[in-house]
Amino acid sequence: MERHELRPIPDDNYRNILDHVPIACVDIAIYNHNNQLLMIKRGFASAVGQFWLPVGRAPDGWLRQGLYPYVERAVRESSALIIGEGRSLSRAA
Repeated sequence: MERHELRPIPDDNYRNILDHVPIACVDIAIYNHNNQLLMIKRGFASAVGQFWLPVGRAPDGWLRQGLYPYVERAVRESSALIIGEGRSLSRAA
């Protein structure tokens, strides 16, 4: 099998992909026992300094795995919180 070097997609090609291919994303609302909502202060992209819910993208394969692994990863990467099994999760479409 031939190996290919991985290279970033050029910006104009990537923008075209984003414009034409649906990408599954997750937005996560996490409340504590006092009904306080977790918000993350963004440090990247066009929303620097703004407060948002933890978010993440679910790449190819999410239909087989479900969205939970991407929810877990998005929360861990943006807040350092760990969502363990047994936690109550509900979803909204």
